[in-house]
Amino acid sequence: MRFDEIEWVEVPSEIRGAVEPILARFWPMVPTWVQEFHVRYLGGEDNRASITANYPNRWVSLRLSGHFLDQIPKEREDTIVHELIHVCLWPLSAVVDRIVEEMITDGTPGKTLVDKLAVDALESATEDMARGIWRLVASP
Repeated sequence: MRFDEIEWVEVPSEIRGAVEPILARFWPMVPTWVQEFHVRYLGGEDNRASITANYPNRWVSLRLSGHFLDQIPKEREDTIVHELIHVCLWPLSAVVDRIVEEMITDGTPGKTLVDKLAVDALESATEDMARGIWRLVASP
């Protein structure tokens, strides 16, 4: 999918103006499995940005709130890079989620622990990769 094929859904021009150049800069990070990429505005939601994806159906939705603009420009870039890494890791994350879902009963202490460990590991790996990307970008 090409950058110019992004679908912008009810995204105010001020937010689009802030995020579009960041997405353009880091578009090569979007995995080849992504065939549809939507950017959606969620108004006053607490999260500045979040991502959801459907690997079998090949779509991604980046959701932005008005709070995205509360960040300084570097933090906005960090946020978008972080969310794009989640897209890259989505297929692996989905496999882990499915294994946990099939093998551990909901509501048990084991399920709570495994869910927390999986989320912590995913967020840690995502942040480590983001910092690595920033070192690459900053290199001469």
